[in-house]
Amino acid sequence: MREKFSYRVYGLNVLSEIECPEVVKLENHQSEYDVVIEFGAVSDEIKETIASGKISSYTNESMWFHIEEIATYWIQNGEKVTIELCEGADIPMAKQYLLGSCLGMIMLQRNMVAIHGGTIVFDGSGIIFTGERGAGKSTITSALRLAGYPFVADDVSSVEVTNPHMIHPGFPQQKLCRDAAESLGYELDQYKTLMGDTQMKYLIPVHDSFVYEEVPLKAIVELKEDSEVKGIEVEQLTGHERLMTIYRNIYRIEMKQIAGVDPGYFKKCISIAKDVPVYRIKREKGVMTVQQQISWLERTFLNQEIELDA
Repeated sequence: MREKFSYRVYGLNVLSEIECPEVVKLENHQSEYDVVIEFGAVSDEIKETIASGKISSYTNESMWFHIEEIATYWIQNGEKVTIELCEGADIPMAKQYLLGSCLGMIMLQRNMVAIHGGTIVFDGSGIIFTGERGAGKSTITSALRLAGYPFVADDVSSVEVTNPHMIHPGFPQQKLCRDAAESLGYELDQYKTLMGDTQMKYLIPVHDSFVYEEVPLKAIVELKEDSEVKGIEVEQLTGHERLMTIYRNIYRIEMKQIAGVDPGYFKKCISIAKDVPVYRIKREKGVMTVQQQISWLERTFLNQEIELDA
């Protein structure tokens, strides 16, 4: 019988057969869990589909994907993840797909709003930094954390739609590419590495600055590179653009679109857009503008009320 580990992540209690020391451990086993993660065999239907050349499928009840030489992951009803490892699979790599895509799909199946981006706390409330790959999300959140601001989540920010909307903690680790890590002064030989989708990432433990309790959502900031901009330019988004910016930056939203977006899920996005200001920072392409961004963030979010434009 395999050992089981209890964790708390994104507001969910998780019982897992794969050990994840990066994630916040629950001190005691629970009588019930939101999610169970186990090693096992996926269905014959999934195996036959993979043999035919298809490597993924997404419905609201059943999502699965296959990573060559690593594993097949089967996510069911927002409650269960079955992992069938390939022979000789790299376990640390298999775990990263679990902590990323699998948990993202769990949240999609549970109709949880998970925004692709990190969260930093300003004056007791969370600011989510989102944007496309390479926009600088991890760089700005890491720079703010190093400047003393508390850290809630790195790659995914789970928002509970309530009054006020709350952000659940992720886990105390950041992933940084080499350029960002070097620019922020990290001694890279001290950290474990992981091959990401396009480049090597350094895994930075951040226990000392991590926030273990949920925090209210104060604003969302989308980062965008722009070759026409010098330094940074900031705008506060309004109306439909604010809503679509939130929706566009839902983690793995393409999978939800394939599975089918129900009206209740979209209403949650509308509720956030109605209640929370959304800004866009355009930053000069290829130029380090972190200090300019931090100056604007501190002027905007420290010790003052934020007005919500219509």
